[in-house]
Amino acid sequence: MGNRFSIKRINYKTLLEKSGLKTDDPVRILFDRLGTVDFERVVRSLEGASVVERAYGNDKHADLLNSDANRLREALVHGR
Repeated sequence: MGNRFSIKRINYKTLLEKSGLKTDDPVRILFDRLGTVDFERVVRSLEGASVVERAYGNDKHADLLNSDANRLREALVHGR
């Protein structure tokens, strides 16, 4: 089981490096702030934040967060 985790981490790290996300991109910064290279975790975080933003009436920002989640999914699909 430990080997699968290591392989997944290495693959995600490589994908992140090849994703085309610039270091000043908020999505790329989110990886660092969450201390992860797991694309799925970051997507879930963005989607969760979007739900919170909508609850507070910040629909524009919620749309941006959803857009970033979709952009990250695309980077994951095309980076493989």
